Amino acid sequence: MPDTRHPRFSVRAISLLRFARSTLVLLGIAGVCRAAGPPTITMTSSRFAALSDGRDSVEIIAEVRDGSGRFVPDGTAVVFTTNLGIFAREGPSATVRTRSGSARVTMTSQSKGTATVSATVAGGGFQRMDVLFTDDPEETFQGNTWVSVTASGALSYLAAERVIDAASRPPSNGLPALAGAELRFRNLELRAERLQVDCSANTVRASGMVALKRGKAELRAAKLFYNVMTGKGYAVAEQGRSLVPVQIEGMDLKTEPVAIGIAPKFFEMTDPADAKLVIVARQITLFPGEKLQFKRPRFYEDGQHLFTLAFYSLSLYSNQLFSDQFLSLGTQGVGVDLPLYYDLTPASRGLVRVKYGERYGSAYARRPGLALDLIQAYNSTQRGRYAGEFGFTGVTRSDWGFRWTHSQELGADTRTGLHLDFPQHRSVFGSGNVGHRMGGLYLGLNASANSTLTGPSSSGTHADAYVETIPAKLASTRAMYSLGASISTSRTRSGEFRSYGLTQGLQARMFTPSIRLDRSTTLSNALSVGHTWSKRGATGATVNATVSAMRSLGGSSSLQVGYDYLKQPVNYSEGDHRLSFSLSSGEQRWGLYLYNTMVLDAGAMSFVGDLYYLLAPRWRMSLSASAHRYSAGSYSDYIVSLARNLAGRDLVLSYSTLHHRFMLDLEATRF
Repeated sequence: MPDTRHPRFSVRAISLLRFARSTLVLLGIAGVCRAAGPPTITMTSSRFAALSDGRDSVEIIAEVRDGSGRFVPDGTAVVFTTNLGIFAREGPSATVRTRSGSARVTMTSQSKGTATVSATVAGGGFQRMDVLFTDDPEETFQGNTWVSVTASGALSYLAAERVIDAASRPPSNGLPALAGAELRFRNLELRAERLQVDCSANTVRASGMVALKRGKAELRAAKLFYNVMTGKGYAVAEQGRSLVPVQIEGMDLKTEPVAIGIAPKFFEMTDPADAKLVIVARQITLFPGEKLQFKRPRFYEDGQHLFTLAFYSLSLYSNQLFSDQFLSLGTQGVGVDLPLYYDLTPASRGLVRVKYGERYGSAYARRPGLALDLIQAYNSTQRGRYAGEFGFTGVTRSDWGFRWTHSQELGADTRTGLHLDFPQHRSVFGSGNVGHRMGGLYLGLNASANSTLTGPSSSGTHADAYVETIPAKLASTRAMYSLGASISTSRTRSGEFRSYGLTQGLQARMFTPSIRLDRSTTLSNALSVGHTWSKRGATGATVNATVSAMRSLGGSSSLQVGYDYLKQPVNYSEGDHRLSFSLSSGEQRWGLYLYNTMVLDAGAMSFVGDLYYLLAPRWRMSLSASAHRYSAGSYSDYIVSLARNLAGRDLVLSYSTLHHRFMLDLEATRF
């Protein structure tokens, strides 16, 4: 890891700020942020998770801007692809036109797992995001999508190691020790005498009076190693009066004894005494893969206290105490991104974000001028749980917008979600979903509506209602089956044009719980067959078959391969057969991520790869690859970067093969 130790840290920091201030003045006079580049995409979703029943849906939103940071014209084509699930009325990929700067598509999946969804646009714009599909209704509740860590004793973040360390208050006056270290994430609760979170791998290690609860499932242990995202891990579990080494598999905390024992490395914790860069706080909140937030942080270097703040936010991929996300300098000019938190508690989070020379995804795209975002999030974990976030974006600009997302449980068997969006205050988009279990049936409703507020008049509505039996065993086999019926309706109006559609269907779904092929490999499969009747003429049989295998490669490394066959009575040009794989691996000095999905009978393909390697304590080299081919065209870009740690920042030199340009930036770069 880069070593930023220096006996005169504050002098170096002051020198850097003086340099930044003078650069800001000089470049401001010359008119920075004027360079245009390729289009950029920002992706969001109406929900972070949905049921893997082939009916419960998630809306994916791609906001597209040109190289100057302005929204692209209406009608710009955006191509979506996914390695898991399908897009409604489209198939394994979808081409959608933008409206009010954004393109929207709905997706479902009959297989559980994490879907990596990518969006591309002609000219070089690309972005990806992950969506969870699960067979556990508890997992679909939005809850807190961040990891909250508190402790009755010491709570600290080891910056270079990217580890959160939480410990209970030491026992006193002969009182027994208490499990005072606590972690919460979605429907997961963990208490222990001590725990550590590896923020890079999303794994937690815990020891002493360990109590793990996920939904209705509970596990008690003396030691624990657990991945909060995949639900896999190991534990020395309490079984009666004995301690038994077990392997944890799945979100329901199922365990299997490990006959040969568990390698000690899974339970080994980092020693905080060896850390040089430390942030001590009252509360630490981790946004997986993105950033950390601290309440009342105190900053230390080599044991020396530097200063204290009320709140602070730090990029996860920074190895320094200061990510200096407030200020970025480079060949594209100066950018300011200053988050001012006025509220940060387990139940709420509020901030005013001040931005100048705003950067949109790509190092080549900045938008000149000042902008303000006002965002408020709220959350309740009591009976009748609810969570949401609302706020205004670009308040000082002419294209300001508003967005609100809310999810809530209405009793033990009913879950709801709502997403409302006013992009550029030119249009309004709304979507909602309701799921309810009634005896042996599961009922669901997905609905959406949209309308323009200015410009040419257009509007539309779409609704899907379905009922499905709760999965039951097929005879004496391990296979599960369910029967269902659905009905959907849609209306569209654009100027004088009107359209109406009504579709009805019957489906049968069969799957088996994950099949363990060996200690490290599991196999999943699902098959849906049915028939649809539509007034639009798309009437006929439907078939959707999926098989996937996942293999653990040790530590946090894993390989996943999947195949899908889809046949629908609708016309789409992207083929019936899809093959996908993903690989993630890494050690202390290097990390690798590969993702690829191919539609075999249509030639469509999407590939993404990220590789980094620490050449020396202060030097890092990385390679990012992105290649896409679809019916409307193709796009590829390879970016090589060399980073040098400098005064608590990273000086990054990068080259893009797509744009044939070198870039030089002073920032905390993440991959």
